[in-house]
Amino acid sequence: MQKQLPKQVESLGFALKSDPDHELFEVASKLITNSEAHIDMWLAIEKREKFKDDDLWIWGYLRLVHQVSTLPSYYWISANERSQLSDRINNLTSELEKIYVENGLDFKLVAANGKILNGFYVLDDFSNKNKEWFEANKDDQKCDFIPILKGAAQRADKKIKEANHKGKAGKNVKAIRLVRELFHSHIRFYETPLNLVLATVANTIYNTNFSESDIRKILSRVGNQ
Repeated sequence: MQKQLPKQVESLGFALKSDPDHELFEVASKLITNSEAHIDMWLAIEKREKFKDDDLWIWGYLRLVHQVSTLPSYYWISANERSQLSDRINNLTSELEKIYVENGLDFKLVAANGKILNGFYVLDDFSNKNKEWFEANKDDQKCDFIPILKGAAQRADKKIKEANHKGKAGKNVKAIRLVRELFHSHIRFYETPLNLVLATVANTIYNTNFSESDIRKILSRVGNQ
């Protein structure tokens, strides 16, 4: 009997590939085809999927591949450049904080949740009467701008540090990163690397020519067989 895509995969693929504006249109168009490699890939995942009463497992896998294959640009610069980027953000944030405070330009934001005013507003731009009303209203969240500015810098620093790879490791750096990220997800959800699936996804997304042997070599470099 000829192998076929799982019915759930085929159905979801048809829906996603019919909507070019969907964020998963591209990844679905690439990974959900009737090629032998893609059929084998989805059958291997389905075989190990514990919850397949609906198509959520397919959504989850497509979103995972989309996320890992569209990482921000700071993932692909060197470790030294990432360190410099963090330093630049922190220095500029400190400089901005000093300018705002020394010149009396700091302000407070309010998150209004009313019928007329709904959204974020600068509290200091309201009349004194309205400011007093907002200050007395405990349902509306209020926050100074400077902590938000500093929090944004801290978040950026954390995200940049999470990109903990050497950077610029070779021409296939993005494909290798994808393989390693998917590997950890496979172990967590399926308790097996699924090297054939890793090779298929990388070859499809980045036009590489990885074999299962190549995948084992890639994973062995970080201690993962």
